Amino acid sequence: MKKHLFLCALGLGLFVPACTPEEDEDFTDKPQPLALNFAALVGEKPFDCTSTFELGTSAQEVSFSDLKLYMYDVKLINADGSTVPVTLKDDGVWQSNGVAMLDFEDGTGGCANGTLPTNSKVEGTIPAADSARTFSGVQFMLGIPFDTNHADVGALPSPLNLPSMFWSWQGGRKFVRLDGKSGENGLRFHLGSTGCEGE
Repeated sequence: MKKHLFLCALGLGLFVPACTPEEDEDFTDKPQPLALNFAALVGEKPFDCTSTFELGTSAQEVSFSDLKLYMYDVKLINADGSTVPVTLKDDGVWQSNGVAMLDFEDGTGGCANGTLPTNSKVEGTIPAADSARTFSGVQFMLGIPFDTNHADVGALPSPLNLPSMFWSWQGGRKFVRLDGKSGENGLRFHLGSTGCEGE
């Protein structure tokens, strides 16, 4: 389920407006730091927890109460289509075990049951030899690698241990969580995997 640069669900888009290496005065053979900044949009408007958005041809009023997602296997795309892997930095809050979480709910408005901290950045390093290139895009796997997805939640560091992002102990996590309200009806889009059995 590899997608380039754009994820769309219920009119919600995620875009990467900037993917350039951070400046480093020492361009030796050591890996160079990189930050990818994401923005969540509903149509052309920024996602937030306090607004009501009109979606679809019927202009249905929708408000949101949560938006989180996991990603891994992040790569930058060169102009020739080749890719450069990004080694994610473990920070024990938003990134660990090669997985990053983006969190756009801020605990306000409809997200009152959420938390104040948000994260719209993925940080890591790329090989020094690739740091002077200009990249045309980014690609990533949406979700969590299989073995990590079904590991004991209590044994993993943040953000892999968040109760709001799993269904049951070792049952698998929600790769994307989007909650809200459409009129008087609840709206839930939870994408993930549980048993993952089969060929």
